[in-house]
Amino acid sequence: MWTIWGSRNKYTHGETMFQPLRSMEIIQEHIRSLYIPDKQHSIPKMSEVWTKPDVGVIKINSDAAIDEMGGRAGTGVVARDHEGRFIVGRFCPYVGITDPYVSEALGCRDAMLLAKERRWPIIQISSDCKTVVEDWNGGRDRSCCGPIFREMSSYLSGFQGFELKFSERDANKVAHMLAKRGLSTEMQSVTMDVILDFLSAAVHSDYVRSLNE
Repeated sequence: MWTIWGSRNKYTHGETMFQPLRSMEIIQEHIRSLYIPDKQHSIPKMSEVWTKPDVGVIKINSDAAIDEMGGRAGTGVVARDHEGRFIVGRFCPYVGITDPYVSEALGCRDAMLLAKERRWPIIQISSDCKTVVEDWNGGRDRSCCGPIFREMSSYLSGFQGFELKFSERDANKVAHMLAKRGLSTEMQSVTMDVILDFLSAAVHSDYVRSLNE
């Protein structure tokens, strides 16, 4: 519209001849420049794959699941070595907790507890909750998770190396499956040193895809 108006003003003030066809051409050019491709024609985003840690590092993926109607949360953690081999998995229920942020922080805490129990010196925890990861690495202590973060900090002296990193959800599927199991168990926690049937396909998929990284 402003293109037609500008052309008309120039014509009115004698600057140039009024050229409606040229105005329409300019409008079409602007429309083309503003064209946003339909989503179905956009380049699909490549999903992130689980990657192996460095030699000597144990990588622990953590996740949480929420059942608001049931008033509970579940956490899941899975540890693997630098060759992508499954070491141990665990899931835990948390009755009365439905806050996603708190649940994800508990998942990271549970990963540290597992590493502490197994006496692993160097660990890398991967969580798909970017807020928790950024708050921890940035030293931000939210009131709702203050006690959890302080507990995690108290464990740091037991490790030679520690890192909490963000991981996309596609690279965190095994931990998520464990967290979902945590919603339904009545036990305090369940630890598995072998790959159970419900996890085998996801663990194998992570391993195979990591070979190409």
